[in-house]
Amino acid sequence: MASTLTVDKIKGGSSGVALTLPTTDGSAGQLLKTDGSAVLSWATDVDTGITSVAADTTPQLGGDLDCNGAQIQWSKGADVVSATALPVLTDGNYFDVTGTTAVTSINTTGGAGTLIKLHFDAILTLTHHATDLILPGGANITTAAGDEAEFIEYAAGDYRCTNYSKADGTSVVGSLDDNSVTLAKMAGGTDGNLITYDASGDPAYVTTGSSGQVLTSGGTGVAPTFQTAAGGGGGKVLQVVSGSKSTQVSTGSSGSWTSTGLTASITPANTANKILVIVTQWLRATTNCVTKAGLLRGGSEIGQWMGSGPCDFTIGDTQPHSYSITYVDSPGSTSSVTYNTGIQAGNNGTAYAQPYTNNTSHITLIELDYS
Repeated sequence: MASTLTVDKIKGGSSGVALTLPTTDGSAGQLLKTDGSAVLSWATDVDTGITSVAADTTPQLGGDLDCNGAQIQWSKGADVVSATALPVLTDGNYFDVTGTTAVTSINTTGGAGTLIKLHFDAILTLTHHATDLILPGGANITTAAGDEAEFIEYAAGDYRCTNYSKADGTSVVGSLDDNSVTLAKMAGGTDGNLITYDASGDPAYVTTGSSGQVLTSGGTGVAPTFQTAAGGGGGKVLQVVSGSKSTQVSTGSSGSWTSTGLTASITPANTANKILVIVTQWLRATTNCVTKAGLLRGGSEIGQWMGSGPCDFTIGDTQPHSYSITYVDSPGSTSSVTYNTGIQAGNNGTAYAQPYTNNTSHITLIELDYS
C-alpha cells in the first residue's frame, strides 16, 4: 500500500532553509508559490507569457531564424472571386483567383511588407496603376488559366508585382506589338552593313561594300553581296529629273508651238546615253478644235502625240483630259538639255494646257546608261 508522509516544514541539513508548506491540498493546476520568507502556498498561475507561437500576434526575432532543415511554406487560403478590388483575405498568402472580372487593385491584407501569391483560374485583365497595382512593364496583363503572380504590399493597399509566370512559359514583357521596334531599340552594327536573312531564316548581315559597288543577289540560299558593277551599257538608270506645272496656258495659234510651261532639264553623263521622257499633260479645247500636242527638245519638236500624223486627235468636248507620252530620245550631248511640251490649235479654236487649277501636268526625265 502507498505510504503517506505528513510534514509542515522541510529543512535540509544544518545550513538549509526551513520551508513552511501549506497544510492543505490546492486546486487542480495550482502551483507552489513562495512569499520570499520561506513560506509556500498554493497559487493560481497568472503568468501572461506566450504559451504557443500561434498566440503571439506580433512575434519578433532576436537573431537570424534557423529553420533546422525544415521549410517556410506558402499557406493556402480560401479561393478569391475576382473583383475590381480583389478581396484577398488573411487566411493565407497563396490564393486561387476565380472569375473573369478585371482587377484594378488588391484589398489591404497584412500591411506593408505582406507577400501574396495568386494563381489565376481563368482569363481576366490585371490593370496597371501607378500606385494601386504596379505591373511589370507598366502595362496591363491579360491572364490565362494557370498563370501565377507574386505581389508585395509596399504601402497600405498598394501592391507591386515582383514576379509573373505565364502558364505557356513565355515572357510577360518580352512580346512585341507590331511596328513597335524603333531604330533606337535596335542593336548597334557596322557602318554600311545591311540586314538580310540566311538559308535558315535567321537574321544575318551583308558586309559593307566599296564605293560604287552594287548589291548583287546570290540566289536562294546565298546571302547577297556588294560587287563591282558590270561594264557600261545595259540601260541602267543613272539619274532622274522631274518637273510639273499647274498654271493655265492657252493658244489659238495653229502654225507654231506655244509652250505649256511644263519643262525639265538634264545633263547626260555620256553622249551615247539615252533619255527616257515620260509626260502626263492636261489639255482642253473649244468644240471641234483640232489640238496638237508635241514634245520639244531645246525648242524644237522631236515628237507629237496629238495632231498631224499617226496620232491625229480632235477634242470633241470642252472637258479637260489627261494625255500621256513616253519617248526615248538620244540627245548626243553632255551639256544641259531642256525638254518641254507645246500645243497648237486649229479650226479657229482655242487649246488649253492645265485648264483648271487642280490640273497639274508632269514631266520626268530618266538618263539610261548606254555608254
